[in-house]
Amino acid sequence: MKSSGEQIDDRIVEVYWDPVVSHWRKMRFRDDKPNGNYRTVVENIIQSIADGVEKDAVCHLCAIQESFASFQFSSSSALR
Repeated sequence: MKSSGEQIDDRIVEVYWDPVVSHWRKMRFRDDKPNGNYRTVVENIIQSIADGVEKDAVCHLCAIQESFASFQFSSSSALR
């Protein structure tokens, strides 16, 4: 990035974790944002990435959401 000559100081960068090489990679500059996230927000995001999510947990959550949506639909239909 230094060789490009692009101004990088005081800019917000959106990054993602690349597990193949075990480091962060730049996605883009966020010139649309005046301020970055608070340190604690960044630390919590990093911890969430490190913790990971099991596929079964995501599938279970989807099933709960679908059940709730069905319940809401049937409840609103019963009121008519």
